[in-house]
Parts: sequence; C-alpha cells; structure tokens
Amino acid sequence: MEYSMQLEVTVIDVFAGCLQFFIVGFGGVIIGVIYGLLCSFITKYTAHVRVIEPIFVFLLAYLSYLTAEMFHLSGIMA
Repeated sequence: MEYSMQLEVTVIDVFAGCLQFFIVGFGGVIIGVIYGLLCSFITKYTAHVRVIEPIFVFLLAYLSYLTAEMFHLSGIMA
C-alpha cells in the first residue's frame, strides 16, 4: 500500500510565511520593549530599597518571555 502525498506551495503561502515570520519576531520585540519600560518605571521608584531591584529585573524578564510564548510570539526576542 503506497501513500502518495503532493504538497503544493502557492505564492500566497510564501507571502503568508514571510508575514508570519515578521509578526512573530517583531511581536516578541514589542512585548520585550513594553516589559522593559515597565521594569525601568518600577526600578525608578525603588532607589531606597535596593534589595528588591534584582527581583523585579529577573521577574519582569521572565514574565516577558512567558507572555510572548503565551501569544505564540518569539520569547527569545522578548
């Protein structure tokens, strides 16, 4: 029993793949920038409590990764 499967790639499929690549990449960057701005705003007001600044930095970096992965965007870029 032989199974023959032919895949047809159209021009629309190529454009959709390229568009999806840019959406995933730039979407992750946008999420990373948003969380970066949030982290800079939070750490601006924690100058008198230096102990919690690294906690916010690591926590928000991990949250940006998780948020990007949750929306199927690039977590590495975030």
